Amino acid sequence: MALLIVFVSGMAVLLGAHRLYSHRSYKATFLLRLLVVLWHTVSSQNCLWVWVRDHRQHHKYSDTDADPHNARRGFFFSHIGWLMVRKHPAVFEAGRKVDMSDIEADWLVMFQKKYNKNGVPEHLVAEPDPEDKVFNQDEALLMEDKRTDSKKMAASLITAKDRSKEKQG
Repeated sequence: MALLIVFVSGMAVLLGAHRLYSHRSYKATFLLRLLVVLWHTVSSQNCLWVWVRDHRQHHKYSDTDADPHNARRGFFFSHIGWLMVRKHPAVFEAGRKVDMSDIEADWLVMFQKKYNKNGVPEHLVAEPDPEDKVFNQDEALLMEDKRTDSKKMAASLITAKDRSKEKQG
């Protein structure tokens, strides 16, 4: 499942944020735009608006101080490092000049920009509950035996929880 999420969110960045929104290489239906916005959100690469602005700025000011991922600052910086440090003042100044009117006209992108403040929204991340049958092996194994009556199952569950507490303690 994790590989599927990585693949689909990667496609949202490559085909959506890059080709569709940054370069306007093709026209997309509402459904495709909706999927791009949702899966780009899962990719945790900022909101689409910021991604598109930075990419357009990169093409306009390539290899200058106004380029958000200036290759003259090194291989690591141009691929990952630019996300880890504060932007050069020239990047801020040039970023205000990038035309984003077409992106701002897309209400899906603006909705994502408004509500996606910290990367992946909490409601998209599933955290396993230790008491959940799906993630607790002892309980899952017990559920396989369909003939176990409810009293025996309850006693077994209590025993399984006691065993897990003993292992931790």
